[in-house]
Amino acid sequence: MSGDTAVRRGWIQEWDPEDRAFWERTGRRTANRNLVFSVLSEHIGFSIWSLWSVMVLFMGPKYGIDPAGKFFLVAMPTLVGAFVRIPYTVAVARFGGRNWTVVSAAAPAAARTGRRVRDGVRPPTLIPPPS
Repeated sequence: MSGDTAVRRGWIQEWDPEDRAFWERTGRRTANRNLVFSVLSEHIGFSIWSLWSVMVLFMGPKYGIDPAGKFFLVAMPTLVGAFVRIPYTVAVARFGGRNWTVVSAAAPAAARTGRRVRDGVRPPTLIPPPS
């Protein structure tokens, strides 16, 4: 099988949502699967964004962040998001919507995990350590 004719598993080869037979056969299942992944990823992203803003605003004096620093910490995710919209759109067309959504949603988690490993910080547990 040559590289040109090989079908990549999971990629949409046919899409005709106006055709009732196609929609009942495979279209509805594919659309629902992609919708679930997209909604879940966007929900996680917006939840983190919202929580970050609230968390920064409630940082007390012990963190040593003045109001200008808080503004910077709240504004930076919005600024970065505005600048990556164009490459993000191109990436969706290049890698596929579902694939890029999963990768872009997993990237912050991977970065956070890498930092925890680098710093030697154990993940939080629900059971307190023995005294």
